[in-house]
Amino acid sequence: MWDKQYRSLSESKFRVQSHIDAIEITMRDGIVLRADLYLPDSGGPWPTLLERTPYDKQNCPEIMIKSPEYFCSRGYAIEILLKSPN
Repeated sequence: MWDKQYRSLSESKFRVQSHIDAIEITMRDGIVLRADLYLPDSGGPWPTLLERTPYDKQNCPEIMIKSPEYFCSRGYAIEILLKSPN
């Protein structure tokens, strides 16, 4: 019963429209943070999930399991803040 009642709340309705790679965000102290941004293929605005990971892009579990694609398909913009190179 639970599954049938709430299944429609998490249906995939969108695709990833764009993946903006390595956005640079400069902090007040001069440190540059890098993030990847994933956007759904609808017009927006979208609720946004911000995720900070201690991993680099090649070892990021969220990217490996395709978490951005999952949440984008449900109407969220995803920003993954990657490990600082400093």
